[in-house]
Amino acid sequence: LIKRDAADSSRKTSPLAKADDAVEVDTTDLTLAQVIECVVTLVEEKRAGK
Repeated sequence: LIKRDAADSSRKTSPLAKADDAVEVDTTDLTLAQVIECVVTLVEEKRAGK
């Protein structure tokens, strides 16, 4: 994955890039239920204009 992402990010045509309004969620120590709760909360906040 790391090699693929590096290749995708450095290609000349349409390089892989994070969107300006992207939100990164570190899921390392979260359960699936916690990840879902976090993402749902982020979406609801975005929809509410927060």
